[in-house]
Amino acid sequence: MNMQVVKWCVDLAMGIAFLFSAVTGTIKFMVLLRVAGFFRDRPSMAQMSEVHDRAGIILSILVLVHLVL
Repeated sequence: MNMQVVKWCVDLAMGIAFLFSAVTGTIKFMVLLRVAGFFRDRPSMAQMSEVHDRAGIILSILVLVHLVL
């Protein structure tokens, strides 16, 4: 496989992991949810923490791969 394609795929995966981490991190702030009006229909905090933590770990691994490439 072309190295440029590999780098592009790693960068794309990093962007997706960042979005998951950023969105779940923002959702975890109760004050922002109350202000935005999303307080009633949100997933449980345990689910948000799980997704947030996994996205952070995946992002960290992808950053290391990115730096090696």
